[in-house]
Amino acid sequence: MTNKNQPALSQTLQLLEQLKNAFLSELPEQCQQLSTLMLSLAQQPEDHDIYEELYRKVHSLKGSAGTHGIDIISQICHHFEDLLGTLDSESTQLDSCFTDNCLRYVDLIQEATKSAQTSPADYTAIEHELAHIRQNLSKDNLRGLIVEPSLMMTQMYQGALSSLPVQLSLLDNGLTALEHLIHKKFDFLILGKELKQLNGAALISALRASDSINSTIATIMVTTNNRKNVPGHQRPDYLIKRDTKMASNLLTAVESIINTPSRSLPHHAHSLTHKY
Repeated sequence: MTNKNQPALSQTLQLLEQLKNAFLSELPEQCQQLSTLMLSLAQQPEDHDIYEELYRKVHSLKGSAGTHGIDIISQICHHFEDLLGTLDSESTQLDSCFTDNCLRYVDLIQEATKSAQTSPADYTAIEHELAHIRQNLSKDNLRGLIVEPSLMMTQMYQGALSSLPVQLSLLDNGLTALEHLIHKKFDFLILGKELKQLNGAALISALRASDSINSTIATIMVTTNNRKNVPGHQRPDYLIKRDTKMASNLLTAVESIINTPSRSLPHHAHSLTHKY
């Protein structure tokens, strides 16, 4: 049976390789389109249509690269997408520095395209440059991840932290959040207890057990019950109750994280009113 299936398997692999090569051959033109859109947006920053088209193309390219197994291009596009997303923040200016960083991402996509066409592909230099860009972009701001299924609560968290030098990413699914936390650097995590697919306690436990870049970051759980009998491997660094003092307590917690030199805390969870 194995021998009979080998020709069909070989043909399938050949077809997948052909599709991948076709995708790679189209990337230089797509990169040119991205550069043109970015420069147009720099000249017309109020043109929302240009922004939407640029964001859509980056998002689509991220998905297509993942489909063809070219993860490095997906990573670049993910970072590019995040940077574009910061334009929704009043603190982000579409200036020459912002434009230059966007164009650097386009250059990295082009470099990754060339590397992907060699055997074996070597993305080491690209990965280092990607990390360097990310470090420069976030050196003055902490990056926080909010995982909360309630839009109202998410907006309250954002409002409470609006005066701080932080960049916030938003998710509503615990399992999706874990995937992000494994691959993308954050400085702190704010989460609710009840999340989609993976609840807050399980997310903290999985993060602490992981050998990832975020395994020791500060965690803040917002819950209706600030009970103290939480198992050690599931304990957040801060436990904040959903009450009238929630916003001020959340602000205090994140200020404490900002003032922690390592930007991570030892795993001894506490709330602002109770210690474990």
